[in-house]
Amino acid sequence: AELMTNTAFSPSLFSMEILVHVATVVAMMENMPPFAVAVHTGQVSISPMTDGSFNRLFLLKGLRGTETLVRRQRPVKPRQRASTHGPDGELFQQIEQARHRLHREQADARTIRGLIAGRIFQLVEVTETELVDRAEQFTALGYNVRCYGLWLIRLLRGKDDNGTVATRASAIAAAFFPYFVGSPFCRWSELDWISNLASAMDDHETSQATASYRRFVDFLVEARLTPKTTIPWQAQAFRKSALHYPVQMLSPQEFEAALAASSLHFIPAGIRPLLRVKMILGFDLGLRSMEATNLKLRHFIREPEPVIEIRITKTASGIRNLHLSKLMVVHHLVEIWQFVDQRYRETGGNLDAPLLATVEHPEPYDSSYLASLAGLVLREVIAENLCFHHLRHSFASWFLLRWLRAVRPDLFNGVNIPLFEQQIFEEPLLSALRQLLFGLREPKIGEVAFSHGLVALCRLLGHSSPATTLSSYCHTVDVLSNLIL
Repeated sequence: AELMTNTAFSPSLFSMEILVHVATVVAMMENMPPFAVAVHTGQVSISPMTDGSFNRLFLLKGLRGTETLVRRQRPVKPRQRASTHGPDGELFQQIEQARHRLHREQADARTIRGLIAGRIFQLVEVTETELVDRAEQFTALGYNVRCYGLWLIRLLRGKDDNGTVATRASAIAAAFFPYFVGSPFCRWSELDWISNLASAMDDHETSQATASYRRFVDFLVEARLTPKTTIPWQAQAFRKSALHYPVQMLSPQEFEAALAASSLHFIPAGIRPLLRVKMILGFDLGLRSMEATNLKLRHFIREPEPVIEIRITKTASGIRNLHLSKLMVVHHLVEIWQFVDQRYRETGGNLDAPLLATVEHPEPYDSSYLASLAGLVLREVIAENLCFHHLRHSFASWFLLRWLRAVRPDLFNGVNIPLFEQQIFEEPLLSALRQLLFGLREPKIGEVAFSHGLVALCRLLGHSSPATTLSSYCHTVDVLSNLIL
């Protein structure tokens, strides 16, 4: 209004587009980061945090003390596991173990892919033609698992790169239980495919899910393992929603309560320390579940300062080094190194040994199984539908506020929110974060305001673009903006 009053132009000449540009300039003059301006002017759509998370973390509604965070109730069952489905479920698990030997960035990939395909063929024990002819000899699940195995063999022997093979297979594996177990694919109608795939899309919505389902169905039709069908792939049910749904988050205080809950009776005693380590890697460093699961002892560097090398990851952009002392609270760092040292002793110093394993279970535990257990303990302490991946979301969103406090501590004067009194928002981690962002020098002019924190967060998460980081993982932009203004 003041801008309009002080100009010779009539207010009617100002369009909404012009006002947005004026607001953008004003916001940037107030040192509002460009990414925040982009969000508030509607140029970028982001996922907010849920009302429950915001009320609990910032308005203190329903915030409980650490000693009462563990709710006394019957635990929610973990996600359904293949091993609960008898021999055919075990077959699925064995196929998945073979598939997980394929890494996205892997030398001599063609030879390894051939070995994996050969191992899967040994497990399914039929060709495509033989499975068509002998369909009645198998249970519904047995038939469908063998279809999946034969499709994997086709992918492994094809021209897709390792990353595409892993992405396609992961989408089908994630949807297999319960959507692909009821009846054999050879009896599925068009309606069966549409209803089950739409439900799977709701539960496992990813940008690549529809393409993966389509490849799978096309293979089954071509191999005559399912009747020819016409699926409306362009229908809304098979599209990744453009809407950004609210995301659950948890505070450092609640995370400590969740770690304590990992000792409750429904978590197998032998893997409790291992589960704690995986959860810490998710919350303190933002690791994906599969990134944590695929860590080996050689990926932990102690000198000259503690670093984790992320080498087995989702995409080439995910390959990164994370400086632990710059990001983690001290007691979590100590716990990580104690576990690494224990595994080093257990394996006789074998640097290729997996981190998340035990003497009794020398192979790495299934990533989905550990993630489901993490979800159990998270839901045990917080009355929201949290899963392991929300640890990564929380890391990202808290990092934005930690960045702001590290570069503009004056903005937090007089802010009476207990969240900002927790260790990740205090020294010495703030100084460590400044060093991570700017080295030992002072920031250059404009470097603080102009989205340096978002770019750093993008790299820490292993994203190829800050746009992905901002739209899908930064749920505290409104809080950050309110602190600045």
